[in-house]
Amino acid sequence: MLRSRMFAASLIIMSLVGCARTNPTNEKQSEPVFVELSVTSFNVLSADSKSPWQPRLEPIKDIILRDDHHPDVFCLQETGNADKQNDLIDLFNSEYDHHLIGVKDVEASPSLIFWKRERFELVDAGWTDMLQGNNSYTAGKYSTHRYAHYVQLREKASGGEFLVYNLHLKTNGTSVNYQKLRYDLITSIAPAAKARSRKLKAIPVFMMGDFNNYWDTVYDGIPSAPSACAACGFTEVSTVAKTQLNLQYKTSSVDMTTGELDWKKNQSEGKHRIDYIFFYAARNNVEVGRYWTVLDFVDGSTTHVKTPVPSDHAPVNAVFTLKYQ
Repeated sequence: MLRSRMFAASLIIMSLVGCARTNPTNEKQSEPVFVELSVTSFNVLSADSKSPWQPRLEPIKDIILRDDHHPDVFCLQETGNADKQNDLIDLFNSEYDHHLIGVKDVEASPSLIFWKRERFELVDAGWTDMLQGNNSYTAGKYSTHRYAHYVQLREKASGGEFLVYNLHLKTNGTSVNYQKLRYDLITSIAPAAKARSRKLKAIPVFMMGDFNNYWDTVYDGIPSAPSACAACGFTEVSTVAKTQLNLQYKTSSVDMTTGELDWKKNQSEGKHRIDYIFFYAARNNVEVGRYWTVLDFVDGSTTHVKTPVPSDHAPVNAVFTLKYQ
């Protein structure tokens, strides 16, 4: 009887071992793929009254393509004018593909997104009206700033995908009404971007642009757009970056004539910026290696940048590592 029980038990064990060998669920998992991604946001200033456009084109190209910058993806603001769009497309066409926001009869500011042609391909793209359905605002009002521009890109080598959102929120920081507008724009687009990510199997989202708000600015109890973005579940890159470069400088208010920087305000906290990069990663598969306010200093200076100055804003850049399974 004992031998019969032992024989039966051995058959069960052999059966289980056989199942383990043939069950595809127990096959070895594929190794993760790590993708490095450099992204930049840059308000290039469309107003010729502040500084003539044509002399600034080459400096715009130079600061984007400098050897230590040269991002994989970059978003531009104040590019609603068709002639300026064509200038910028021609400027980077040899290496970068692009997408135009395409809102009919509207010069939307965040109209251009570029990506390296050899590395990435476009999967989807479009725009979102961040004020649609909000009865506090007249249809069509704030047309330059109410549209969020997005692309869905795939890295060719790994097949990994991600979303990029380009924003330019309304200026005039002393207005309570505009503070509420910026808050309403962000609290509309941030949940919408997260929802799009969930539909696409939780691919990472990168949201960037000119938020026209300092982080700590509060009017009538209304928080700033960047702090609202964080409250909606997005992470501001400098807060988690392993390296932070030029965080003590403002990202705006560059003197277009002299190249002098406004850098003394709250320099230890870095909360005097209005240009931001955020990310959302439901799978926790994104790390930030570096945050950088990109400044093209005059040799030996830490207070002046080279002239002609490309814009009254400085580009902001982040380098990520994306993990795909």
